[in-house]
Amino acid sequence: MDEKDKAILAGFTRKKKRSQLTPHRDLIYKLHQRGCTFRNIARILSENFSLTVAHSTVLRFVARLEKEESTPRKTRQRKEKPVQAIQTAPGKPTPGTIKPPSDEIRLRIEAVKQRQAQPEPDIKQFEYDPDQPLHLVEKYDLS
Repeated sequence: MDEKDKAILAGFTRKKKRSQLTPHRDLIYKLHQRGCTFRNIARILSENFSLTVAHSTVLRFVARLEKEESTPRKTRQRKEKPVQAIQTAPGKPTPGTIKPPSDEIRLRIEAVKQRQAQPEPDIKQFEYDPDQPLHLVEKYDLS
């Protein structure tokens, strides 16, 4: 880019994009709050203001309005206060620290890990007889 092009660009400032719905912002928002559909809002704008917009355009416009309302304004950042150390009695762990497990607990955990799983007993819930329909067994044989 040469100097002449840069001078031309420097003369133009970027304008904020303005929607054709912006002048009717309050009306659109109040109609939406009263339960009016986006199609009806688009029809009202067309009939009363000769403004032809799609219902999806109204939807995006209202969504942008609601987003603007929900976002908090920028505030000054607060200075963080220094955190004071918590004084505890000697021998007691400080909050947030984890006490390592004792040897007894460690041995119990190892014993549980070494145990073999007991197989489930085979329980017959149905008996099959080709000449009879299936039926539940009244007493389960757990031996």
